[in-house]
Amino acid sequence: MTTVLIVDDSEHYRDMHCAVLEAIGATCLTATNGKEALAIIRQIRVDLVVTDLMMPEMDGFQLISEIMSFPDDNRPPAIVVSSSPPKQNLWARLSSKSPVTHVLPKPVGAETLVLAVKSALAAEGDRKRA
Repeated sequence: MTTVLIVDDSEHYRDMHCAVLEAIGATCLTATNGKEALAIIRQIRVDLVVTDLMMPEMDGFQLISEIMSFPDDNRPPAIVVSSSPPKQNLWARLSSKSPVTHVLPKPVGAETLVLAVKSALAAEGDRKRA
């Protein structure tokens, strides 16, 4: 079973994204900011992180930076879903350890989210088999 961590300070978006992913069989965990997300990731192995960027305490940029410091075998891929997504070239400037596979605008449609999740998980499976 796939475990996805949804990180967003908006309860509406957390609930909506979880409903979409649970409908395709994923187990969904939630956090309201990057600090909570890191605590979860350190306790439970998650297969994918779907995160907003602008959140209190620890934002999505900081969360992604922290995830980048994880060992290869414990670094989940991440999808950014934000109402103000950064330009794609920002992610290109990150090291090859960047876990970000997709940057999606809010609100994201259910089909787009599902396709991004499936793509990120497939790429992660390919990376681990390589």
